[in-house]
Amino acid sequence: MRILLTNHRLDVRGGSELYLRDVAAALRRRGHHPIAYSPFLGMAADDLRECAIPVVRDLALLGAPPDLIHGQHHLPTVEALLRFPGVPAVFFCHGWLPWQEMPPRLSRIVRYVAVDALRRERLITEEGIPPEMVEVIPNFVDLERFRPRPQPLPERAKRALVFSNHAVPGDGFHRLAMTACAEGGIEVESLGARTGRFLDRPEDILSGYDIVFARGRAAMEAMAVGCAVILCDDEGLGPMVTRAAVEELAAANFGVAALDHAPRVDLIQDRLDQYDPANAAAVQGWIREHAGLAAAVDRIEKVYADVIAGWSGPAGVEASVEAAELAAYLHLVHSVVIPQAMRDAQGDSERDAGRRVAAVRAEMAALTEQLEAALEASTVSDSVARAERAALTEQLEAALEASTASDSVARALTGQVEELNAGLEQLRASRAVRLQTWLRGHPILAGAYRFLLGPCSARRNRDQ
Repeated sequence: MRILLTNHRLDVRGGSELYLRDVAAALRRRGHHPIAYSPFLGMAADDLRECAIPVVRDLALLGAPPDLIHGQHHLPTVEALLRFPGVPAVFFCHGWLPWQEMPPRLSRIVRYVAVDALRRERLITEEGIPPEMVEVIPNFVDLERFRPRPQPLPERAKRALVFSNHAVPGDGFHRLAMTACAEGGIEVESLGARTGRFLDRPEDILSGYDIVFARGRAAMEAMAVGCAVILCDDEGLGPMVTRAAVEELAAANFGVAALDHAPRVDLIQDRLDQYDPANAAAVQGWIREHAGLAAAVDRIEKVYADVIAGWSGPAGVEASVEAAELAAYLHLVHSVVIPQAMRDAQGDSERDAGRRVAAVRAEMAALTEQLEAALEASTVSDSVARAERAALTEQLEAALEASTASDSVARALTGQVEELNAGLEQLRASRAVRLQTWLRGHPILAGAYRFLLGPCSARRNRDQ
């Protein structure tokens, strides 16, 4: 069977990209002819090619139409349907919230596959898709790649891993997990697209950790290896996965529906206290028995076969019906999808700006502390003080210039630096030992000076 698999992006390694790669590779091993399509190619596309799977960014390059379209994400799925009239499709729903996951309602999409009960409910309740057209095929683990750890877990956890593409070091749940583990004497490392550490083969290192913070496929991979898993991500905090709860959590795809608490240090510590090597081994056994790739692909193949067997060919959908459906789809894209995508992009920009502003403020505090130390040193000559101030101010300006914070915050920070620079110009002829007193008494600079020194003074007070 010639199968075209679509995905919004193939330039990153996220959940749907890895799902597509694993399914396509398994289909090829079973004698099918999978082809992957996305307008954005990169790392995930390279992975597919390494599995001998053709990848295209332009559907016009395909010399022969597919027998079936395996659609992931609505834009490339509809593009494939338009390019290959008369070809049926199966749409796979991986997400609950992302705008890319909106299921298109077109007659040539004759079956929908959800990875868990929550996605099925979305398809039926929010999108009006008949229940008989929706099938749940749970997520899976490639058991050949994620093999059992060579040694059992230690009685006391020593090493933990935050395993997530959403984790930002020092921010959100990552910071809370680091704090909770540090208080318990557990060493923590990170792995993910935004952590500065990303591996092509996470299976090579997972066995080196006792506890893993993750959700979804990443959580399942860690469980298959034999790690104890705490469900956690930027959406919230779930439980430590136990044998008693693993089936229920698997039905929720170990995902957002299981993350029922806002992350807090004390709640994370409660879950760390539940660490039990024997229970983690029992969870591992269940995952390896029930969540393997082979069983999932068996079910996917059956869906494909049922669709092909029941398809009546190009005459199955009248052109006027398909045109009306496409018009309705374009209306949804214009009225719902584009505004949501713009809101999401704005939210990402604001979150990133907030992190950059926090980093700039921290650098301002550190540089100002250095300036204060130079001013307080009575042995510092006037020329040395001037040079020190010039160097520190230059660093401060560079830090602010590097920030892409919101205009209002950037203007406020820049104004503070300009005031500081003006004051420093006036102080060049003064002796270094008198500069600190002069600044504190200045009618204009005093407020900015206290603002900049606030974090440093508070830190010194705590240390005394």
